[in-house]
Amino acid sequence: MRHLSILIILLLLAGCAPVVSNNFEPASTDDLLRRAAVIMEEDRHPLDAEELIIEAMLMCEAAEDDICAARAYKVYAEFLQSPRLVRWEGALLKKGFRSPEITYGTRYWHSLDYWERALGAYRDGKRYDGMRACQYNIGLLYDMHLGNPEKACEYYKKSYASHVVFRIDYPEIPADVPEGYSDYEEYIRQVLVETGCLQ
Repeated sequence: MRHLSILIILLLLAGCAPVVSNNFEPASTDDLLRRAAVIMEEDRHPLDAEELIIEAMLMCEAAEDDICAARAYKVYAEFLQSPRLVRWEGALLKKGFRSPEITYGTRYWHSLDYWERALGAYRDGKRYDGMRACQYNIGLLYDMHLGNPEKACEYYKKSYASHVVFRIDYPEIPADVPEGYSDYEEYIRQVLVETGCLQ
């Protein structure tokens, strides 16, 4: 159940200034990231989604919009750790990713890098909701793919700490949690118990 939040986070997108995309239609980072999400949901070739995400990242960076870039980094990080890539293993091993430094075997480490980039931007902007999401997903990455339960516990707990600060500032805004949980406190406590972070 707790891994459903990854899918939720992929939908937390926001746009930047409109530009012109490669097909000469008006586009924004929001458009590009939504189109990438649709491609992944429909299980179409992931490199098409990656190209759109990279375009969105470059747009945000060119605009020097750190929060816009953080959102794009989050989506790229989620893309790189998506279980949907497993179906395309053969093609990805043969052709690689659009980003030449990324390989199928190193994708989780690159996902970590982009989560950390997003986290840094959110931290600089004091966006504790964004920090909460990034820290949770870094914990999940260490937990499920990088084999480091101590780091997983560290980031799960940091996610909860960011949530506490966010709730102080915005008590009226609930956090998205998987079905069956009333709030983030209840959810993250269950995650901590399941991963052995709480005895």
